[in-house]
Amino acid sequence: MGYLSKLTLENFRNYSKADLSFSPGLTIFHGENGQGKTSLLESIYFLSLLRSFRTRNVQHLKSWKTEAFDVSCVLEHEDLLADHLQVTYGDKRKLQVNGNAVSRSSEFIRQINAISFTPEDIELIKGSAGGRRQFFDIVLSQLSPNYLINLQNYNKALKSRNVILRNDQGDNSQESLLKTYEQLLIQYGSKICYERLSLLKKLEPKIAQFTKEMFPESKKLKLIYQSTLGKNLDDQEALTELYIKKCQDSRAKDLSRGMTHIGPHRDDIFILLSGKSLGAFGSEGQCRLASLVLKMAAAEQLIEDSQTDNVLLLIDDVLGELDADRKEAFLRTIMRGDQVFIACTDIPEYCQSLDYNLYNVEEGSVSLQEE
Repeated sequence: MGYLSKLTLENFRNYSKADLSFSPGLTIFHGENGQGKTSLLESIYFLSLLRSFRTRNVQHLKSWKTEAFDVSCVLEHEDLLADHLQVTYGDKRKLQVNGNAVSRSSEFIRQINAISFTPEDIELIKGSAGGRRQFFDIVLSQLSPNYLINLQNYNKALKSRNVILRNDQGDNSQESLLKTYEQLLIQYGSKICYERLSLLKKLEPKIAQFTKEMFPESKKLKLIYQSTLGKNLDDQEALTELYIKKCQDSRAKDLSRGMTHIGPHRDDIFILLSGKSLGAFGSEGQCRLASLVLKMAAAEQLIEDSQTDNVLLLIDDVLGELDADRKEAFLRTIMRGDQVFIACTDIPEYCQSLDYNLYNVEEGSVSLQEE
């Protein structure tokens, strides 16, 4: 089991400087709203996945009127060795692992495996297909280093093919280039589809269990992978053959519209509650509960996976709308993580009986409350 032992921030959000030390288990960031609790969770998430769960614009993470921010941590392991991770973001991004520069995000990601629980998670249900694809891609990237590499290669090939489609010359050289990039799309895209479907199957029993705990007994939550390639994609070899045919059939349409219509970048995950589209017909409360169930199932999958050295769960303002039974069911599940960080204005009653470290957060200043 690994855990985050130190976290250092410089010019990150409202923190000009912060140095924190942690133990395994539960850490609570306590304070009023707007004091910087969420930013601490966000910095840990950024070290995990090089992205924020609050904004797509990394420049927004810099403190006001500063040129760059720096986040770093020490990650302890059971074998007594420790890793030092550092991200500096100014005009350019600089990544370091144990003092050595790394150029590719795939070399940095997976050092820390983190799942965040935030109010914005409702967009997994009500939002766009892109958000749902991204959720699956993030979980799979933490479970498998090859998945992220395949995804990056797929996106590069997709971008190149779309450029060729938009610059239609109507000659043999263009057709040859299209076929070249189609081979790459098929090579990487079939693996992406297969891995997404495999993950969905692994999550099914976990989703069923957590649905029983979070929803009334009669409700059933079901996820259906909707692929542009069609149905019955369980066999990777058959999936590849189908992909080849779909690319050929779609080429004329793609040329006329200047974009690629077939592939995992166009797929969606339909979320049904008792047979009805949850995003279209579900209440706000049902959508929030369903988003918690999906995140809980993903966290459980990471915890069970033998290759994940650590699983950090980051909880921000998702407990307020839960009744006592659902709140306890949720907290009991997430406490299985190697480390749990909760940002709250009131310490949950369930947590009060547990051992935890308590940090008070006020106006970008963090202090450990001694017993």
